[in-house]
Amino acid sequence: MSQHPENTATATGPASPENPGDAPHGEAGFTLIELIIGTFILVEMMVVGYLLFDVSTKTARVQSDLADLQQSQRVANYDLVRNVRMAGRGGVTGPVAINVTDNVDGDTFTVGGNEVVDGTDVLTVRGVLSNPIWLPNTGAGYTYDQGSSTGTLFVDSLNNQGIAQDLSLLQSVIDDGLPVPLVLVSLEDPSIYAVVLLSGGAIGPADIDNDGSVEPGEERATINFDAAAASTNNDAYLPLSWGGAFPQALAQGAVPAWVGILEEYRYYVRNDTESVTGGSPKLSRAQFYPNTNTLYRGDAANGRVDIADNVVDLQIALGLDLNDDGTIAEDDSAPDTDEWLFNHEDDTDTDQYWGLGDADGAWGNARLFQVRVSTLVRSERRDNTFISDYLPTLENHEVDPSPQPADNDQLADRRFRRRVMRSVVDLRNVS
Repeated sequence: MSQHPENTATATGPASPENPGDAPHGEAGFTLIELIIGTFILVEMMVVGYLLFDVSTKTARVQSDLADLQQSQRVANYDLVRNVRMAGRGGVTGPVAINVTDNVDGDTFTVGGNEVVDGTDVLTVRGVLSNPIWLPNTGAGYTYDQGSSTGTLFVDSLNNQGIAQDLSLLQSVIDDGLPVPLVLVSLEDPSIYAVVLLSGGAIGPADIDNDGSVEPGEERATINFDAAAASTNNDAYLPLSWGGAFPQALAQGAVPAWVGILEEYRYYVRNDTESVTGGSPKLSRAQFYPNTNTLYRGDAANGRVDIADNVVDLQIALGLDLNDDGTIAEDDSAPDTDEWLFNHEDDTDTDQYWGLGDADGAWGNARLFQVRVSTLVRSERRDNTFISDYLPTLENHEVDPSPQPADNDQLADRRFRRRVMRSVVDLRNVS
């Protein structure tokens, strides 16, 4: 039988290890060149991603620092401005209501036993700031014995104008025997006042509306006060009175127009940078018995109520109306002779316009109109890629010694982001 090759069929089937078939070339894997190029592109993408992440992280950190800085400034200024605006409430005048200790020596000066940052100011604010003001009873009598320098007045839970008065604070200080000062303001002349010791008393039910019966809530506080200089704290209290002594206008038997408990707060920058925790400087507030160095209630906690972190400077300037024109002028060309005190290096504590001692020059008779509060706040962390702008002075305090950091300490200080906030406060109660 003849064979016909053209009719012979060849079975190929699918490709397999046993039958490679016709597998296309180039699909068995990457060449070395392709692998290198792919790896290079992947590394570049990772580097770009890392750089973007790093920039984003640094930006977020800066924004966080700035947000914390702004928050510290807001908190610091809110507390300061609120109490400065209230200074003098209750009747005390400018010389008593506001006092500045200028550019303190941080090596020797303390507030309530706490170290103060060198070169910063300490601001003292006095007045009936958070406590109520009471109207005494005009019918129950008021007595003052000039021989013993003691007296008595009465405060009712419902005053003569029919307004309810909260006596709980009086109850507390009487029960606790606290040596707090009272401000008694003359009915004849509200500019005349006395600061005396609350020496005791009692609070109990009384027929304050004179209807023959005592209803629930009817109470009368009998308040004893002492104006003798030898009594507890009175060597400090009496000099705060109008004229520095108990005035005759209150000694002649006229019932005071009103009465309140005088408070004193001192604001300062507490040096916490040398603590074991390596803290930051803080704006702090201390409460004292007025014109003494005794903390309120004798409690050390009242000496360091921290308000805001990272406040590195507090500076106070006083606006005094030297020419009695009702405005406060600031002359940059002659800052040591303008109407702002403590805004120039030539202004010192001896320039205080009031004082229990002598005042210096024209400031002595000037009226206090405004208080300018300046705070310098820094960020929580240093940034080693950043140098803050040159700040030569804040009011009359030198901040940066030179435009460029001269040594490592100055450079370290300039690595922080910093911001100044100034608030000019018009005084409501000081005249």
